[in-house]
Amino acid sequence: MTAALAIVENSLPLMSDQVKKGLLAAYSHLLRPLVRVLIRNGVAFGELAEAIKHVYVRSAAEDFAEKDKRVSGSRIAILTGLTRKDVKRILDAVTNNSGLASQGVNRAARVLEGWHQDPEFTGPYGIPLELPFDGPDISFALLVRRYSGDMPARAMLDELLRVGVVDEAQGKLKPLSRYFISSDLDPENAKYFGEVLHDLAATIEHNFSADGKTQPRFERWVTNDRLSEFNARKFHGIVSKLGTQYLETLDNWLSSNEIPELEARTQPIIRVRVGVYFYEEQDKSNLGGKK
Repeated sequence: MTAALAIVENSLPLMSDQVKKGLLAAYSHLLRPLVRVLIRNGVAFGELAEAIKHVYVRSAAEDFAEKDKRVSGSRIAILTGLTRKDVKRILDAVTNNSGLASQGVNRAARVLEGWHQDPEFTGPYGIPLELPFDGPDISFALLVRRYSGDMPARAMLDELLRVGVVDEAQGKLKPLSRYFISSDLDPENAKYFGEVLHDLAATIEHNFSADGKTQPRFERWVTNDRLSEFNARKFHGIVSKLGTQYLETLDNWLSSNEIPELEARTQPIIRVRVGVYFYEEQDKSNLGGKK
């Protein structure tokens, strides 16, 4: 390591193993519902990992830059733990506006893509062939081996049938869709999903990192872990009613105090968001009664 890199590394904030373990446990808990959405929509781990790499590089370059100084690729590599080769590739992609690389694409998506593009599995005009599950010639099992590696063909077929993108009739299989999408999440809902979670997480992060010179943002919640199912339903109704009234009051104030469009072009504008949500889960630790 060069002296310059050693200085940069030594300037990084130290974190105890206990704090790091706590953060990783918290992020694992946070990611559980997010990963469920990704799996339902055919996003493979490799694609998420690539997206996270981009976020790490962008955050290091933009959020940890010293005043009026550009963060070097070497310092980004130190801050993020990524290789300098990865950092350069991602920075080049940002510069060229080429977006995320399609690495680690969902196996089912690869199978469907091969079924629609590989000349060996398509007929006249590029129409996908109807395939037997297995056999000595062209088959679904061969397609899976070619485009999904060691994934068992039966497991792949079960998944494609489950999400309704393949039909099985009279011993033959045919694709009903070129794309593997296992839920009805559309682009607008995906955008909403990301924006709301970003704003909540950014608010908490702001409050954790705020010092005496920074105004904390409002963030409050109430919780109780000993409600009956009846009272949980009743409370949900109360939240829905009062929460709607509360948000409508805030929305009316925002509408009457927003900057006119012409003035917004000549002065800084601030985006704000206030949200109310209801969450519940069943405590399964005491089911069946105490012994």
